[in-house]
Amino acid sequence: MKIKIPALLCISALFFFWHSHSAWASSDGLAAKKICALLSEQLHPERVVVTVKGSYVWTEIRGASLLGLRVERMRLRGKLKKYQAAKIKDDFTKLIESSQGEIVLKEEDLNNYLADAGEFSGFSGLRIDFRPEKSVARGLYHAKVLFKVKMRIMAKSRLSLEEDSLYLRDTEVFVEGVKQPQSMTEKITANINPLFSFSAIPFPVKFTKLVIDGESAAVTAAPNPVRGGETRSYTQKSSRKHHCNKQKLKYSAFHEARTYLRWASL
Repeated sequence: MKIKIPALLCISALFFFWHSHSAWASSDGLAAKKICALLSEQLHPERVVVTVKGSYVWTEIRGASLLGLRVERMRLRGKLKKYQAAKIKDDFTKLIESSQGEIVLKEEDLNNYLADAGEFSGFSGLRIDFRPEKSVARGLYHAKVLFKVKMRIMAKSRLSLEEDSLYLRDTEVFVEGVKQPQSMTEKITANINPLFSFSAIPFPVKFTKLVIDGESAAVTAAPNPVRGGETRSYTQKSSRKHHCNKQKLKYSAFHEARTYLRWASL
């Protein structure tokens, strides 16, 4: 039986494509599984989805915990320094060269965090009301002059993203409805700032802007998802074990190989 050379070339190309694709998929899948497991162990999320393609990783996390603060949503796109999945063991974060992120905090979750903290930077019962212009903070301030005094205060302040932390800026402080002098305002805000730091994230993340609506605040660098690659996911269950399952891919290797053969036959 004679086989034409073009046919042999197509079969060889198909074998090479399938072999290389399998190797890439296996390596990407192993990295995605390990990163997914590590994130689920370190951040205790309600759900995490990890996609790895070559040297890029994309994660979507819901309900993570940062120092006891529940984070509604995290989206991160990272670049690995050296893509060697076999070496991603206990701390993949050392391989992250850079990343762009987005974190969404709900007002309710931040206030629950402040309530659980008890006395926070000289305050108790501190609550934050997110507003686009100036957010409002209310609580009892524990001052010490000759003896301890509790003062009910309200502060109007602009939330500001500075490096990896949230700060209160352009603050006005009112005690029992009376506006306080700048000296007292500076003393109070010095105790509070930074309101929260994202440095607890176990790898370098870049944020560029802060967006606030009536119920949430988002710090973001508008990260773009990684297309293709291998995806693994984890959903919180009663079990303590962290199982990251493979996601069904939209396009299989066979589909891509058939496409390649159609191009080769033209």
